[in-house]
Amino acid sequence: QDEETAAPTTTTTTEATVDTSQDKSSAAAADDMVVTAFEVAGSIDYNKLIEQFGSKELTPYLLRRLENVTVKQGTVDRLHRFLRREIFFSHRDIEKICELLEKWYGVSPPPMD
Repeated sequence: QDEETAAPTTTTTTEATVDTSQDKSSAAAADDMVVTAFEVAGSIDYNKLIEQFGSKELTPYLLRRLENVTVKQGTVDRLHRFLRREIFFSHRDIEKICELLEKWYGVSPPPMD
């Protein structure tokens, strides 16, 4: 075998070892959850999705920061309904966007609770 064929076999063996070391309920829950660009099925573990995709939880404080640099600056009437209804549950780099907009508008972040 060449090196390209051997690497996936090693990876598959490693993954199989990890799967067998988990308890049966965790393995069953992992098998039930399917999230792709085309399908969402099973019992969804949002914390596991956040970990897998390398995102961060969208917290109420971060939503207040985002509102502070959008709604309060007059750029929009209110936050998007998916944000208000907590349909979006995680993010990537919204903190950086808030930091840049806070510098742009010259506003401070709201106080943390």
